[in-house]
Amino acid sequence: MVRKTSAAIVALVALGFTAMPTGFLGGAGAAYADSTHGNSHAGGNGNGNGSGNTPASASANVTGQGNSTTPTNHGALASELKGLNAVHANANALEHASPNSQVGRIALYRDAARETIAAQTALDQAKADLAAMPVPARTIDEINADIAALDPNAPDYATALAALKAEQEAVRDYNQAKAAVTAVRHTLTADQAAENAALLVASGGRVLSDAAIAYVRQVLGL
Repeated sequence: MVRKTSAAIVALVALGFTAMPTGFLGGAGAAYADSTHGNSHAGGNGNGNGSGNTPASASANVTGQGNSTTPTNHGALASELKGLNAVHANANALEHASPNSQVGRIALYRDAARETIAAQTALDQAKADLAAMPVPARTIDEINADIAALDPNAPDYATALAALKAEQEAVRDYNQAKAAVTAVRHTLTADQAAENAALLVASGGRVLSDAAIAYVRQVLGL
């Protein structure tokens, strides 16, 4: 998928934030990591069987960026947020802000986070679709070999051919569903990276605590 938000984030990163701190990807964006990779987000069950059990409500469950500092009161939180206190800008300001302004940078982070949430939801669905399908017992090549071995003059030729063709189609459907999971997982990975980069730009290159990230996301309705 082509992402306008991702393109804008890349442009902003190129302006002044060309490197992310070590471990940054273990932060907010990782809250949506595919559970089959062992990075289940908070509130998820970490199921690695590909059955799509990662809840779509993951958007409210945010981990930190690697900073264990947690503000203990509103004043400390506001002090840590610094420019991110502009998160309180109204919806109209967020929609029309220049991408080079602080409010605009926050809007880009919000949009990137939404794309991550959408990609996670799509992955959950793709995995559920795959899990609902029977795993093929044979490959397409094996089925083709049986088709080639059929005797066209046999009285049950049409019935046998139809059964093999149906089995062949089921294998194709399963393979397509499996490929869809892989494709959406790649999209999610890219969206997580874009979201993390956007948060880094919006924070002025600072690594935020779990509490600060959760607060920003709450205010933005993520």
